[in-house]
Amino acid sequence: MAISKQPSLAQKTTIAYFDPLNVYGDIKQELLKHVPLTNLHWNHPLRPLRTINTLDVEFVEESAQAMAAPKHEMLGLSSTPCYKIIFIKCDDTDTYRSTVRPIIKEWIANSVTGVRDPVEWIIFHYVPPGSKAFLGNRFKYGVFDKIKADFNTESKKDRCVQIKHEYSSNAEKDEAWRNFSNRMKEGVLEAFSDRVDLYQDEINKLEAKKHILGWNFGKFFVLKEGLALAFERMSLFEDALLLYDELEEAFIQLNRQKSVTSFSAETLKTLSHPLLVVQKMSEIRHDILTNDISLFDFQCYLFSRQVYLLLCIAENSNSHSISALKIGELFLRLRSFLTEMNGMLNSFKQSVQSIAEWTFSVAQEFQQASKYVDGGLVREVAEGRGELYLLIRKSIETIAATRNWNIEGVLTEVSLDDKTTEVVDPDYHIQNDVLASYLESDKSFYSTYKSITEFALAEFDLADRVRTKNRLSAQLALLDYQLGNYAEAAKSLESIPGLYGRQGWNLISSSLLLVYVQCLKKLDRKEAILANSLELLSRSDYLTPAEIGEHIKYVQELSDTVSFSATLDNFFECSIDPHVTSVTGKDEYCMEVTLTNPLKQDFKFDTGTITMRNIKDTTDILTFDMSSENGIVAKGGINKFHFKTKKFVRANFKVTGMFLTKGKLTLTKNFSEASPIIIQLYPAPYNFHAKFCVPPTVDLNERRLGLHISSGQNQISKCKITFKSVTVGLKLMSLKAQNEPDINKDLVVETHEGRPPVITFEDLKPNSIAVLTVPYMFEYDLPHVRLKAFIQYTTQDNETFSNVIDQNIDIALALSVNVQDFYKLDKLFSKFTMSCNSAEPVCILETNLLGNEDFTISSPFGTSIKNISYPEGPVSYGFCIQTTENRTGNDIVELITKHRYLKDECVLLVWKLLNSILEKSPYENYGLIIESLLYGVNFDSVGYSHSGIVTLPANLLETMKSSDLLQHIPADIKKEMFEYLKENLPVDTDNIELTEKDLLPITRKLIIPVSIPRVHMVHTVELHLPAEDHFVVGKAIPVTVDIRSCDAWAPLDADNTPKTFLYDITAPPDLWAVSGKKRAQFIHSSNDGCITTTSIKLSLIPLKTGKLCLPKINIQKHQSVAEDVIIETDYKNLYQSALVVPEFGRLTLSF
Repeated sequence: MAISKQPSLAQKTTIAYFDPLNVYGDIKQELLKHVPLTNLHWNHPLRPLRTINTLDVEFVEESAQAMAAPKHEMLGLSSTPCYKIIFIKCDDTDTYRSTVRPIIKEWIANSVTGVRDPVEWIIFHYVPPGSKAFLGNRFKYGVFDKIKADFNTESKKDRCVQIKHEYSSNAEKDEAWRNFSNRMKEGVLEAFSDRVDLYQDEINKLEAKKHILGWNFGKFFVLKEGLALAFERMSLFEDALLLYDELEEAFIQLNRQKSVTSFSAETLKTLSHPLLVVQKMSEIRHDILTNDISLFDFQCYLFSRQVYLLLCIAENSNSHSISALKIGELFLRLRSFLTEMNGMLNSFKQSVQSIAEWTFSVAQEFQQASKYVDGGLVREVAEGRGELYLLIRKSIETIAATRNWNIEGVLTEVSLDDKTTEVVDPDYHIQNDVLASYLESDKSFYSTYKSITEFALAEFDLADRVRTKNRLSAQLALLDYQLGNYAEAAKSLESIPGLYGRQGWNLISSSLLLVYVQCLKKLDRKEAILANSLELLSRSDYLTPAEIGEHIKYVQELSDTVSFSATLDNFFECSIDPHVTSVTGKDEYCMEVTLTNPLKQDFKFDTGTITMRNIKDTTDILTFDMSSENGIVAKGGINKFHFKTKKFVRANFKVTGMFLTKGKLTLTKNFSEASPIIIQLYPAPYNFHAKFCVPPTVDLNERRLGLHISSGQNQISKCKITFKSVTVGLKLMSLKAQNEPDINKDLVVETHEGRPPVITFEDLKPNSIAVLTVPYMFEYDLPHVRLKAFIQYTTQDNETFSNVIDQNIDIALALSVNVQDFYKLDKLFSKFTMSCNSAEPVCILETNLLGNEDFTISSPFGTSIKNISYPEGPVSYGFCIQTTENRTGNDIVELITKHRYLKDECVLLVWKLLNSILEKSPYENYGLIIESLLYGVNFDSVGYSHSGIVTLPANLLETMKSSDLLQHIPADIKKEMFEYLKENLPVDTDNIELTEKDLLPITRKLIIPVSIPRVHMVHTVELHLPAEDHFVVGKAIPVTVDIRSCDAWAPLDADNTPKTFLYDITAPPDLWAVSGKKRAQFIHSSNDGCITTTSIKLSLIPLKTGKLCLPKINIQKHQSVAEDVIIETDYKNLYQSALVVPEFGRLTLSF
């Protein structure tokens, strides 16, 4: 790197020489080849090791008159060289004794021992060419040896050196001069060490007395600065700078303690002088010693010495990074120094023009001093240069302000603690020519201001000072705006306000944004005006009421033509009450929104919308809307708005967004997924409501699902319904939809083709109910299905509403039925066993088997008596079936059973009890919710089946209160409602009775098609024994086997050809011996339902005594009979036995 040096203050190490015999001219050229001195190592016992790579020395000749310096001169003020040389030459001892030796002694007395500062010295004996010293060996070293003998006696140091003009070899010559160079280095270091010790001792003595009254800081300063100068001359710039910094700190502390003799404040000698070039340094130091210097001049001198040393450190550093740090430190010190000096000059009542001009001159001087720094230190140096540009610009701006040339804006630096009144000199004349040219006119001022700002901006760009770049860019933009360059100002201000806003400087950001909007207005950029006016309104805390009103006007006007969307939260605070209420007299539902308007002025909207999404089905969206013919006005402060919807959906919804529109402007609020607002709509008893249900009649020939509809308080003029199956495998046949006449016989239902088909009806009266049923098919048994119904209806007021039902419904049958058939020749006895399919008992009210044209049914007594089917206690019914004479082939009969769950009765009883309490109370609107909660309560159904009274569970209200459904009721209302119920609720339903009308909705009729089995042949087998009460073992018993066959139960399309069957008599061989035809064929040839009989004669011989089971007779088809022919056999003697006793003659009794 390259630094501009300070020639007048180059503190080199001086080496004084005395040349009485004119030797210096002969050796000068060779001597200067060995300077500067290199690789000096100063190892002081009390200080760290210092290495001086290069020590630049200056040879100064001493005259005979000036050799002796006064010993009384104060340390620190003297400039005595630390090393001295006397050059001599002499050919013979006589000349030496008579002339040279006296000269040397006088020189030592006057120039070495006669000064106060420690000095090292050496005698340089030069042997010129042709000297007598080379004529003979006897005189070769005679003179030099004599010199050494005379002057090396006082110490062990060798203070003599001899250099010849000619040497036998270059190596010998180089060695001689190298020895002299080493002697100089050793002498310089030794003298420097002695001076450091001497100065430090004197400084310590003086510093110990600083608390004594009258202590002279000037003397202390001069003495310590003398030590600093000694370090500086040795190129130990860091040590020198440290001493100056210590002096500065000592001055600050003593000045703060008022214990230092104050410098004068009357004269400012250096206000117009350069700062880096210290003129008449010795005079300034004497003025400091005598306290005859102004405080301003003293601090300028001290700062000048500090920054000069910093420049030297940077110049002599081997590392670019260290150089950069030092240059950066220089600029930092300069900024602090100028700030402090400006304050001081203000306190001294100097005019602002003179202060600004001085600051300009100093900054310009340092700018010149650092302009030679090369690119290796770009960032650190660029930052300092940028600061210098700002100081220069500030000085120009200050003087321009006295001429009423101002830069309008908000980014002007101000002092937070300066209470001094500035002095303005109306007759001030600028002395600096450059500054004067900058301020020739207002145009030149504005041009200069812009140029300097651009230079500073470029430097800070290199230094990566982003915030400063933003500030300068903003100032340039403000200047462009002031000068009417609106396009350039707008281009700059497009991004700068946002940068300040993100950094938290909202006031500055808002002020810049105000200017930006004014630029946009001049350029007629409507969309940008709207966007930025909204941005300003979002920062209303930093605007005046007039500014707020102005930008609200912009927004209201431009929103009619410019499409734009913004975030609602930037302007208003809004909260949504999650408790939806129904509108009295209408099937509308209402949400209350609290909107806080911080603008404190009216803001008008056209419409408002709240959107929400079904939690289980994200495609299902519900909206609440708000509108008014005269517009919606959000007044300053808190506003309550009501959003309404005519669509009812039975589901949980999560609020996703809120939109307020004004013309083409939309303010949007998106709600957090982390803390969602959950909404659920619930109808009041007076509202239209619907739900899926199992129809009152369930016919297994055609399974149906029902939609229960309650019209509420309005008359339904028209209604359109479509169904959708959500369950896979379930198919709805909506075109076969029909009304359930048992519920509403007057309703006429029509269906229309479509995808999906549409079901319509008209004129459902207020407070009426209806059930629409739709057939369905499924691919496999499903206990539960999920359905959707989309209902759109129009009331008598010609208002259209919609209702969406999304519901899971249990379609499992309450009862399961098993049948067991017992065939006789002309009758069929069927036993139907009914058991409940769930853990809840089922009350069977009536069971009948209906005949048809092919079959007649005989029912036993008791089919119309109530029976309870418990989970472990089924109910059985038996029926007798006979064929008719004229059969048509209809083999299906229907089993019809009416039943209801006992739990449904319990729920109905409890609901009737609760409804009687809620009725005409403030809580009757929540009746449908309370009713639905009862299905989640466990009631004692078995106890109810015995007593007819439901005992309310002790935790009934607590169980209901914990339901999620009640989260959508305001907490205070919920608490009051349950307290009200608790006060009025009895322990059971003893006083509540259910009528048939009450029970009708929960009573079900199950129609089960029963197919009469297809049996081609029924055989009755009977074994006829003699009419005796016992038989004798071993005696044959004659028996007849009658096989009676009938095909009366055969299908009408059965094969009428004669059929052959086999009988097989089997008996245990240890019980019976059978004599006769045990296995044979027989033929049934009748095909008109007549009975044919086959008789077989056998003899049975009992082989044991006791009750013996009769032999079994099996009937089988012959192989000639088709495989699909089904036969049934009725064994008359099944489980019968014969008593066999022994013969009486062979009976032996034993006792």
